[in-house]
Formats: sequence, structure tokens, C-alpha cells
Amino acid sequence: MSKEKSYDKNNMDRFFKDNLEDFRVKPEKDVWSKIEHDLDTIDARKKMLMQRRFYRSAIAILLLVFSIQSSYLLHQNTILSNSETEIESTALHKDSYKFLTNFSALINKLEFYNTQANNSSDIQHIAQFESLTNSFEADNSYSSMTKNTGESGSNQSYRPASSVSGTTEENQKISEAVNSEGTDFSNTESSMLTTSDLQLLGEQELNFDENFDFLASINKLVDNPFGLDLESENRRIRKLQNNAPAEYSKGLHFGVGIQSVRNSLNEISLPAVAESDYKYSFNSGTGLKYGFNFGYDFNSNFGVESGFFLNTLNYSLDATSKNWNYTDRNFRLDYLEIPLLFRYKMSGYSYALNQTHGVTFTAGILYKKLIGGIFEEIKNIFNQSLFFQEHNYGLAGGVQYDIFIVNNLILGFNMRIDTYAPYSNRYLYNMNFSGGASLRYFIPAKK
Repeated sequence: MSKEKSYDKNNMDRFFKDNLEDFRVKPEKDVWSKIEHDLDTIDARKKMLMQRRFYRSAIAILLLVFSIQSSYLLHQNTILSNSETEIESTALHKDSYKFLTNFSALINKLEFYNTQANNSSDIQHIAQFESLTNSFEADNSYSSMTKNTGESGSNQSYRPASSVSGTTEENQKISEAVNSEGTDFSNTESSMLTTSDLQLLGEQELNFDENFDFLASINKLVDNPFGLDLESENRRIRKLQNNAPAEYSKGLHFGVGIQSVRNSLNEISLPAVAESDYKYSFNSGTGLKYGFNFGYDFNSNFGVESGFFLNTLNYSLDATSKNWNYTDRNFRLDYLEIPLLFRYKMSGYSYALNQTHGVTFTAGILYKKLIGGIFEEIKNIFNQSLFFQEHNYGLAGGVQYDIFIVNNLILGFNMRIDTYAPYSNRYLYNMNFSGGASLRYFIPAKK
């Protein structure tokens, strides 16, 4: 029979008493320490995500600017080529209209003398007409362009000088007959068209628009030898002159604008705020920016602009309890924003839009002052002056597309990035992404 080992009860009690600490259940770590660790992890993830968003946005903006610039330069080359062709065509038309105008004036005088010669038996008028046709024959610049109709009467005004009835010998005989009768030409000399008169007509400088109107009126007379739609050409050239890119080169512009704003208030640098019952973190805000802008362009490329804008942004504050209950607390910030931006502009004439347009790149500095807001839901949580500084300074850059819609009224579409650096770690990191439209009036400088 085995011997049973006996235990002294007193010894057992002493053993458990001495080793009680080893059998106790150790308490969990402090709940706030766990929340602090989790929030730090969340902040780190948010920082990483924000950095990725920023890099992607920067790359997208660069690609957009590059594509706009490439397409615009290609379009400018097309415009330049079309402009050179337009200048050559316009010069050709101008010379043609000048010739036709002078030629029409000559035809009118020929018709007058031809009518007088056909309707009168006065040998004086016949001699004037023959002398006129002989002088017209001597001018090589016009004799090659005359038209022979082969008709009688006033319709013979288009025939060349060589086809006029009678030869030079016959004309001399007529002149001798006139001289033998003692006819006085002193009173008719001023009404005769000589070679010098033709030269003076060729040297006249006529107004371009008047040439258009005059040529349209005599279109049926000359039978439109160039095959042009004169009325449409007139409208097109005048519209081109009224919307010339040179008009958008130098001057003052002012107007109003509105933008939609996305503000990254705390997704990068602000740590959570420690309180006895809650932890707090900020979220990004959205809002509107609207106001008055003005500027001046020194030439066709460079200029400056500024303005006054009210920037209203709405935010939310996440309050996290130790039981992981979330509560949103909303507030609003109102800023007065004053930018000072330098402009680089590329303008031209769009044949597709039939208007002057341009792409403008802006860059400069910003001043933004906190002028108010709504803090009711957060005023008892912490002192907001520790986080929202009154005066803010930053940098800005963007791109804008402008188009003349009527006269000197400009419609613009813009996109801009503003960055405000904090003075110390207690202040919020602040970055705005904005996009919108503006309506401005352009006053060209006097030449």
C-alpha cells in the first residue's frame, strides 16, 4: 500500500500568500495610451495619403499645363500661318480693288465722251473722243485689261483703243479739218483725260473699307472678275479688324470672380488635441471665394493683377471618446484675401471661335486675414486662437483661359493652388485648391 503524502494546511496557505502576485490578472494598458497610439497611426496614414494626393495633383496639373501649352503653341503656329496667308491675300485684294476702282473711273469718262460723240455731230466732240482713246492706247497698264464688247453706242466703253473706228491717219485728218475751221479747244482742254491723268489715278491711295463698299456697288458692272463674295469678304475683314489680337496687348482690366475652394486644413501636420474625455482632429473644408479683381497688362505678354476676395470655408471637427464614439462638431472660418500676382499671357485669334482668346499663367504672393467665423460648437473645447492665426502669408500659382465674348468683355476660366506655411507647429497647415470663373472688362491703352 502506497504511502500518501500529506500536506500541512498552514504550509499551503503560506505558499499561496507568498505567490499571490503571480496568480493575479494583470490590468490592461491605459485606454488613452491605446487611443493615442491608434490616433497617431491614423494621423500617419492620413499624412501619407495626403502626400500621395498632393503628388498626384501636382503631376496632373503639370501634365495639364504642358498639354495646354503644347496645343496652344500648335494653334498659334496655325494662326501665324493663316495670318501670313491672310495678309498676302488682303494685299492682293487691295491692289485688285485699287485697279478696278481706277479702271471704273476711266470707264465712266469713256462712256461720257462716247455718248457725246454718238449723240452729237459736232466734230469737236468727235476729236475729243478720238484724242481720249489715243491717250488711253498709249497707257500700257490699262490697255491690256480693257474689254471688247463689239457693240455700238454706250456699250462700246469696254472696247480697246485699237478697236475704235478710224485710224491714226483718219484722226489726223479730222484734227486738220478742225484746225482749218478755226475751232478753239481752250475751253475743253480741262475736260479731256490725258496720260498724266491716268498716272494720277494710279497713284491715288484709297481707303480699304471704301474700296470694299465701292467694289460691291460696281460688282455687276465689272462682272466680279475675281470670283469674290464681296459682302461676306467685307464682313469677315471688318470683324477680323475689330477683333485683332493687338487689341488685347496693353491696357487695364477689372471685373468680378467666383471660385469653389477645397481647403486642406489639418490632413498633414496638426496632432490630435488631448482632453480628459475626447480626442479631436480636424477635417478638410470646402467653401466659396468671391470678390473684385483688377490688373494691368504692360504688353502682349506681361502684366500684374490683384483684388479683394471674401473666402468662406466650412470645416468639421471629429471628437473621439475613449469608447470610440465619433462626434462631428462644425465651425466656419471667414478670411479676407488679397493676392498680388504676376501674369504671363499668350493671346491670339481663334478662327474656330471667331474671337480673340488667350492662356494666362499667374504666380505671386498672398495675404489672408481671419476676419470672423462661427465657433459655437468648439469654443468650449480649446482656445481656437492657438490654432487659427489671424494673419497668413503664402504663395499662389495657377492658369487661366480667357475669351472675348463681346467687344472688350472677357470671360475667364481659372484654376489655382494657394499654400500658407505655418509659423510654428501649433498652427494649422493650410492649402487651398480652387477653380472658377471671372468676368472682366478690358480697356486698351491709347497708342
